[in-house]
Amino acid sequence: MKKSLILFVLAAALFGYRSVSGQACLPEGITFATQQQVDHFALDYPDCTEIEGDVEISGGTITDLTGLLQLTAIGGDLRIYGNGSLPRLDGLDNLATIGGNLWIQHNPLLLNASGLDALTQIGHDLDIRHNHLLSHLGSLNALQWIGDALKIQSNNSLIAINGLNDLTTIGSDLSVVDNPSLTTLSSLENLLQVGGHLTIEGNNDLITLNGLNSLQTIDGDLLILRNSSLNNLGGLFDLVAVGGSVLIHDNQAQTSLTGMCNLYSVSGDFVLYQNPNLASLTGLNNLNAIGGALMIYYNHALPDLSGFSQLQAVGDDLILFQNAQLVSLHGLEGLASIGGSLIFEQNGQLTDLQGLDQLTSIGSDLILQKTCLNSLNGLQSLNEIAGSLKLTENLFLSDLSPLEHPVYIGADLLITGNPLLSECAVQAVCDYLLSPAGSITIEDNAPGCATVEEVETACTVGSTEPGHSWQTIGLSPNPTDGRLDIAGLEGLEGLLHVHDGSGRILLEQSFAGPATIDLGTIAPGLYYLSIRTSKQTICRKFIRE
Repeated sequence: MKKSLILFVLAAALFGYRSVSGQACLPEGITFATQQQVDHFALDYPDCTEIEGDVEISGGTITDLTGLLQLTAIGGDLRIYGNGSLPRLDGLDNLATIGGNLWIQHNPLLLNASGLDALTQIGHDLDIRHNHLLSHLGSLNALQWIGDALKIQSNNSLIAINGLNDLTTIGSDLSVVDNPSLTTLSSLENLLQVGGHLTIEGNNDLITLNGLNSLQTIDGDLLILRNSSLNNLGGLFDLVAVGGSVLIHDNQAQTSLTGMCNLYSVSGDFVLYQNPNLASLTGLNNLNAIGGALMIYYNHALPDLSGFSQLQAVGDDLILFQNAQLVSLHGLEGLASIGGSLIFEQNGQLTDLQGLDQLTSIGSDLILQKTCLNSLNGLQSLNEIAGSLKLTENLFLSDLSPLEHPVYIGADLLITGNPLLSECAVQAVCDYLLSPAGSITIEDNAPGCATVEEVETACTVGSTEPGHSWQTIGLSPNPTDGRLDIAGLEGLEGLLHVHDGSGRILLEQSFAGPATIDLGTIAPGLYYLSIRTSKQTICRKFIRE
């Protein structure tokens, strides 16, 4: 509020908030409740051109405002509401500035906003709602600046938001909500910035967002909700950054995201929720980073994620839930890291994870539940799961081989209810069983992966090195003050890797037979040694003192 007031004072100085010849009056404001009060204003206050306080116009008998023609400025709010007989705003033709809010509400006979032709600035909100015969805004062509929010809501006959051609900045929110006859946002072509949230919601006849063509930044959220005729996002071509979240929800006719081709970053979440005809994410081809979560729910016509081709990082969760026609993760090939959890559930056509080939780290849990996956193909580059690994109730899952490499798992291991999964003795699982970071649950899978004991046995005897048992391999001394001897490597050769708790490789050394590692300047702590041959890799943990 303080920021808006400062901006208004500066703007007032530039635009001439006080006229040279005008007189300020009525610091306590004034209320017009009858037509007689309006008509007598010029007689009662003949020299008053600038009212310092609030002005309220509210009365069932008021039909005409021409008695207010002398007004050029209002320092507080102008509230025009509950006027059951007022068809127009003629009479406010010389009003240039409003220091507070302009509310035009619940005027059932108001046809347009003609009469506000001279208005150049509003210090706080412009709020136009529940004017059921209002068909267009008409004459706000001089308005250049709104200090806080522009709210246009529940005007049943409003067809066009016209008359705002000079508006370049909105200090707070822009809300266009529940205007069922609205077909166009034209006249907002010069709007460059929205300082708060942009909400386009419940405008059933709105087909396009054309009219927002110059908008470059939204400091808050972008919310596009329940617009039943909107089929794409054409009109947002210049939008580069969203400071909050993006939520696109329940737009029944929407088939693509065309129109957001220059969007580069979203600081919050990006949510696509229940858009039943959304068949393409084309239009997001420049989106590089999402600071929050990427959540895609109930988009039953979506076959792949091809619009995310430039996406490299998701700061929080990546969640795909109940997208019935999703067959591929194509489009996520550039994604390298997820800051939160990766959660896939009930995406009926998705059989593998190809498309996640560059993904190296997950900042929390990996949860694959009630999927149609038959393998984990696509996770070959994954080396860190900071939280839990949970594979549950995947009826067709039979192959964990893409995890046949070191993968740090930082919490629990849960593999349950996968009836075709008989082989769980992959390196990521075997390493975890040697050095668990949390609880272990393995049950209700096929024989061979039905219990923890079965998997431990498979991990122990899984070496294909002829005549060699991994059980003979030992580390000493452990704990160690810097020198670590590895015994039991007779007849073997390969690579030794020292990992920290996040899976990072701190040291690499080749070996041929028993070996010694100098840990040098590696700091005290718990570490993992992976011993890799051409046939298999095992993991042992040790403590550096």
